Amino acid sequence: MSDLDRLLGLAAIWVGGRVPEIGRSLGDVLFRTLDLDLLYLRLRDHAREELLELARVADGRGLPGVPAEIGELLRGRLGREPRTWPQDERIPLEDGDLSIRSVPLGPRGEHGILVAGSGRAAFPTLSDRVLLGVAANQAAVALQSALMLGEEKRVARELDRRVARRTRELTAADMERRDEGLEYIGAVQHVTERRTSETALDKARTDLAHVAGVTGVGTLTASITHEVIQPLSGILINASTGLRMLLAEPPDVDGAKEAARRTIRDGRRASEVITRLRSLFARKETAAEPVDLNEATREIIGLCRSELRGGRVDLRTELAEDLPAVRGDRVQLQQVVLNLLLNAVEAMTEVDDRPRQLVVRTESEGDRWVRLCVRDAGVGIAPDTADRLCEAFYTTKRAGMGLGLSISRSIIESHLGRLWAHPNEDGPGATFGFSLSREARAS
Repeated sequence: MSDLDRLLGLAAIWVGGRVPEIGRSLGDVLFRTLDLDLLYLRLRDHAREELLELARVADGRGLPGVPAEIGELLRGRLGREPRTWPQDERIPLEDGDLSIRSVPLGPRGEHGILVAGSGRAAFPTLSDRVLLGVAANQAAVALQSALMLGEEKRVARELDRRVARRTRELTAADMERRDEGLEYIGAVQHVTERRTSETALDKARTDLAHVAGVTGVGTLTASITHEVIQPLSGILINASTGLRMLLAEPPDVDGAKEAARRTIRDGRRASEVITRLRSLFARKETAAEPVDLNEATREIIGLCRSELRGGRVDLRTELAEDLPAVRGDRVQLQQVVLNLLLNAVEAMTEVDDRPRQLVVRTESEGDRWVRLCVRDAGVGIAPDTADRLCEAFYTTKRAGMGLGLSISRSIIESHLGRLWAHPNEDGPGATFGFSLSREARAS
């Protein structure tokens, strides 16, 4: 699912973007995700009234490195008009055939065309076709959004130009009357052109709002997918464990019952996560209640036992006694703790020269604040990425979605708190944590 999630997430970072930016990021992601030998984009930039060609080519394939030359090669093999190119074709090259998949951008290809090529005999597989289709749909939405935004700006400029011209005409007429010894006091407003322009502007805004709504669906889908993976994995593991216990000789009924209870618990948790995430994205009121952060953290640690064991992690908890309760949404705060724990485990997966130590600490911070810290002994934080860690869809993981910390920051900020991270000063790894006011309320 990570490839699909990555493509769905592109729409969120394209909002307000220009055609060249959309094309470059789309090409980079598809070229890496599908392991292509060729990626060619022919985009129509309506704002500049020009065609834009972009390309990525794998080394050693004997293909030209200039996008215009690749476009000419494809037109020579597939036809002069890109809208009529066959969906699937095989092109012979000097070092072997290249399988081509052409996907129009927009219902009638009005925004351009995407061409993916690979030397793999099975290309495009069903997975390749699905991912290319999703990418083309997301790009078409973003390009339509860019078109509508450009149209809105054009109409606004035209409206300003016409108002300025009309003002100059009225001023000149008034000066002529003054020269003739006549003076009138009054105002004249020609509203036909203004209303026509305002109608076009309103239509552009309506279309843009619709596009933004479609884009938001992709963002929400990717976010929900990210957050429910852990409880759904727990459901599968517990259900499989229970089945094995029932099939054993003799059946372990008590063990199967406990596995069923854990399955029900994880199922309820997945349902709660979806409900709370929808509330978070809709900015609705969430359930505010006194939360014992120590107890909430212990529950999450219990959920992560299998990940901790599988990652050979040495966990130590330092939970402060008599820790004041915070007021907020228990499930959302537990999602933050869960994300920080799993991130710490992943950060230590390639550590073999030292113990994989993980410390979870809670403590009071003065008279007003409560703090939770998760300290790992992993790879640490690169100085050039520290400021971007909480950006949506930015990730340093090979299969990451770049949503966990972004969602966590949104949750903590909705509780009037602060999420932070820094490299460990006295050893390898990093510390992530958040601070909440005792009076914090989810908003």
